Formats: sequence, structure tokens, C-alpha cells
Amino acid sequence: MTQRHRNYDRVRAEVPQPVHHAFGPALAAACAMVASADGWPSDEERAQLLQRIHRLAGAGLLDCDSLTRTFDQLLEAWVSDPPRAEAACLVLIEPVKDVPDLAVALAHACNAVAMADGGYDQVEREVALRICRAIGVPPAEIGIDDAR
Repeated sequence: MTQRHRNYDRVRAEVPQPVHHAFGPALAAACAMVASADGWPSDEERAQLLQRIHRLAGAGLLDCDSLTRTFDQLLEAWVSDPPRAEAACLVLIEPVKDVPDLAVALAHACNAVAMADGGYDQVEREVALRICRAIGVPPAEIGIDDAR
């Protein structure tokens, strides 16, 4: 991670108010992609991921129960058909590209969630780069171009 990494309060502050209806599903999808990047998350990793998602979605900005359900459904989809699950996630992520501030906030959220398992490995970096391309955020803008 670089010094450009944003903490949760800052990511939440970046989300335009009122929160765009596409942000919750996009956040769940991006988090599911990152969580599945290096394999199925353990129960402990899932708990950490959900804690991070709830911190990002806190302060009543999003419906955390709905966000958790969507996240879990997308994770389950990875078990049966990863390529189809990724395509479904990208469909949910794509609408935020039309709201630049929202796209940047989502990209920062991916960085924060990638650290839930204690590191930011190459596979997670590649997923974050795919998400950035899908939403039109230059990777260097959020500091993932040099993530290790």
C-alpha cells in the first residue's frame, strides 16, 4: 500500500451524499471479487471482510444487512462458476463509473478490503486493477500501481 491509501473515515467521506443507489451493490460486488481473488475466504477472513464493509458503509449510509446478503450471494456464486460470478460482479460495479467521485470511493474501498487477510498480494492487486478499469479510475490515482 502507498501513502495514498485512505482510511475508512476518509473513504466514507468521499461517498457523495445522498448515496447513489448503485453504490451498495457495487461495493458488495467489488468486495466479493477482492475476497475471492486468492481463494475462498476462511470464516475469520469473511468476518474481517464484513467488519470492513460495515465500517465503510457505516453511519447509516447504506443498508448493511442488504450489503451483507449481496456479498454472501456473490461469494457463493464463485463456488459454482467463477467466470460467471465475476461477470455478474462487473455488471453491478459498472454503474458507478458514471459518478466519478463514487468510482474513486469504490476503488479506495477495494484497497481497504484487500487488506482484510493481512496482506495485499498480486492476485488481489490484479482484481483491483480490473475493477479500476471497469469504473474508469486510473490505478495510480488510488496508489495501487505500486502495491506489493
